[in-house]
Amino acid sequence: MSYSSFGINHSGSTSVAFSNDLVNALSSLHVQVEGFGSTGISDGIADFAITGGAADVDEVKVEIIHDGGLTLKAADTTVDLTDFIISNLGYRTVLTGLVSVNGSLVTRAPLFELQVGGLEASTEGEEPSLNLTDVNVTLTSAAADTLNQVFGVTAFTPGFNIGTAQVETPLTPTSDTTTDSVFDITSTPTFYKSFSASPSDLTRGGGTSVALSNDLVSALGALQVEATLFGNTNVGLDAVVFPITGGAADLNSAKVDIIHDGGLTLSTSNTTVDLTDFIITNLDNRAVLTGLVSVNGDLVTRAPLFDLEVGSLAVLGPGEVFDLEVGGLTALGQGQTVLNIGDVNLTLTSDAAGTLNQVFGISAFTQGFNIGTAQVEALLG
Repeated sequence: MSYSSFGINHSGSTSVAFSNDLVNALSSLHVQVEGFGSTGISDGIADFAITGGAADVDEVKVEIIHDGGLTLKAADTTVDLTDFIISNLGYRTVLTGLVSVNGSLVTRAPLFELQVGGLEASTEGEEPSLNLTDVNVTLTSAAADTLNQVFGVTAFTPGFNIGTAQVETPLTPTSDTTTDSVFDITSTPTFYKSFSASPSDLTRGGGTSVALSNDLVSALGALQVEATLFGNTNVGLDAVVFPITGGAADLNSAKVDIIHDGGLTLSTSNTTVDLTDFIITNLDNRAVLTGLVSVNGDLVTRAPLFDLEVGSLAVLGPGEVFDLEVGGLTALGQGQTVLNIGDVNLTLTSDAAGTLNQVFGISAFTQGFNIGTAQVEALLG
């Protein structure tokens, strides 16, 4: 069987060899660079672990999600650039990242423009793979302005040469809907980082569970649309569970960007829609869940799928409880730090309703349609 659209799994990586221009500029500005989280830097090369995404090899469309990041330090200023996403689903090929300044989570911003030198997709055999080679990485206007502002310099300009990247990742056909999950939220997650009441890295091991509404189940049944699990999505306690693979949370401002693996597949006799790699975010003053959308094996876009109304938010730390809003506190075990977002009402966005109606040739879905209720249990680093 041949495929054009592939899921991206957890064993790949992106390496970036820093340019002499960058190394010299940072040195002259007395800015120190360190790896963030799982990222290591050796001999001027930084490695970023790939945690998910999708690739359409026919249309040459990709979205590649990473863990880790970079920390830039100078005097009393620290900037964390984390949870990178490479995407060409818009009008350009760009790498976006979460930006935190002195412990405050600010935004997700386009950081680097990418010019891909070579693309090799091996889709035959038992181990399909994707390689992007000789990728020129340059600073965006937004990133240059941010770095100049926070460090009080003028050295960074749009197009500044960051270095050269190589991307290597295995691929999984998107029609593979195995429910075997790497992340079982009913077991005790691994906690391996100390707790901090400032913006915290979200580590692999938590999950978001969604109890689908009777309205949705009844509508799908009446429309003869079958809903199945995608990738590492699992079922537990009468809810669908999506593993958390990364992101960040600012406990002071209650800002979050929570990245997931897996997803859902909606299918009829001749139409299949994959909704995958969900991101919960409220960084743009709107609580929303976005996801990658693939239709009949073609990767289309990342779109806002569900509007979110949060019922409660709380944190359990080792030996201490931080109650940020109201109730909803859930403990996952001793000595762990858990961000719990409870009683989250999910409703369909206008964009998602229009897309589903169009691809399935129906009119049943409307903005505000009740999807269900979610609970988020994320491990804080």
